Amino acid sequence: MIALDEALPFADAARIIPGRPSRMTLHRWTHRGLRGVRLETLLIANRRYTSRQAIERFIAATNGDRAGDAA
Repeated sequence: MIALDEALPFADAARIIPGRPSRMTLHRWTHRGLRGVRLETLLIANRRYTSRQAIERFIAATNGDRAGDAA
């Protein structure tokens, strides 16, 4: 769940993700998802917002949380 005080507009969220995806990529991740995982967002006044924590969860889930799989 995204708290209002943590909400980031997509333009700002795109800047903190490695590779700097476009805002349209974030919209695609929200609606269609990536590898069966959708980015958590919040809709306020017809604008989409996400949070740093939601981005971290999305990246971990799409990578299969491989940090624990290293051998």
